[in-house]
Amino acid sequence: MAAKTSTAARFASVLPRIILGGVLCYAGYIKARDPAKFVEDIEHYKLLPLFLVRATAIVLPWNEIIVGLLLILGIWTRAAALLSLLLFIVFAGAVTSAIARKLNITCGCFGSETAARVGLQTLGIDAAGLILALIAFVTSRPAKSRKARWS
Repeated sequence: MAAKTSTAARFASVLPRIILGGVLCYAGYIKARDPAKFVEDIEHYKLLPLFLVRATAIVLPWNEIIVGLLLILGIWTRAAALLSLLLFIVFAGAVTSAIARKLNITCGCFGSETAARVGLQTLGIDAAGLILALIAFVTSRPAKSRKARWS
């Protein structure tokens, strides 16, 4: 019975990590594939000066891909989960700001093929990402210190 509980607990901790990692990899890939379009998407939020918009359009997709891969592969999972949590907090903040300012824009989340208007649905996607990131963070084991391993 204990083995089944252990397997179920492990599956419950790995599944959110894999889903979150897959979503981040996909979103990053779509954005990295067309950086000029992503620059436009970021500009529509009217939150950053142009030089930061361009830098964000280059850096953010690769950060999403790397964090997603770390989560999927189970490497530095606690740090990757924390970074994904921070990413989704920023995304939710940008979406909330756009909703509050009544901007009629697409989110830029998953490319232009599936471009959804910024609204409660987009905020729901961000909330789901936040929840998955929080679960991945809480269920990942903290890294052991070098001192503890050698003593």
